[in-house]
Amino acid sequence: MIVNPEPLTYNSVKNILSLLRKEYDFAGYEVIGRSWTGKAVFSLSIGDGNEKVLFLGGMRGKEQITTLLLLRFFERMCDAVKNDKKISAVKIRKSLQNRKITIVPLVSPDALDIAAKRADGAGVYAGLVARAAKGDYSKWNANARGVDISRNFNFPVFFRSGTAALRRTRARERTRDKGSSESLRSRAFQICVLPHRRRRKNILERTEGQSLGDSHDGKGALVGQRISALPQGGKREARKLLRMVRRTASQTCI
Repeated sequence: MIVNPEPLTYNSVKNILSLLRKEYDFAGYEVIGRSWTGKAVFSLSIGDGNEKVLFLGGMRGKEQITTLLLLRFFERMCDAVKNDKKISAVKIRKSLQNRKITIVPLVSPDALDIAAKRADGAGVYAGLVARAAKGDYSKWNANARGVDISRNFNFPVFFRSGTAALRRTRARERTRDKGSSESLRSRAFQICVLPHRRRRKNILERTEGQSLGDSHDGKGALVGQRISALPQGGKREARKLLRMVRRTASQTCI
């Protein structure tokens, strides 16, 4: 086992990657960028299918566990491919025939080194980091220029535009629900009242402004009589509509 649970620094991650590359030379290893202090941002890949899967870790200085887990995961995947093994009952060679897994285990190498070595890990930005930290590195998660990579996405803009879109959507839903309520009242009246009125005029009386759940005796007997007089096929739909109308309409005319 190459990857072991131990405190990480940028140099220790480089050593782990060097050992992984020697052991599993069929996997992909490349540098996709540099940090502000010139540290490499590495990318690991395995498989060559059309389906792409991306894992990112090590965005914050105090979250070494994500880097460690991704390196261990990559090692297990490579070992399973090399020795034709399964992981959790999944045949890895077969699984990677149609997909490519790319892992960036340490997105912010500066943050990792600053959290481990304090200002000394910031290179030429040591003075800037020292002033920003004010001697307390217990919660340091930013890179050498004080940027927390995990919170550097454009989510505020997305959130604002998303909120506006959400308001418009809810306004449309309220308008639609209002129309649906009126439609339900009309449909319930047609199914529960009109057919019964034609056949049993002596029972059905039009009560203006009476609540749908109310009746002459206060126990819902009138509504129950109306439903019971319907054909069997219409009773189920009538009861369902009545329940929906009770929830959406406070007053109706029957």
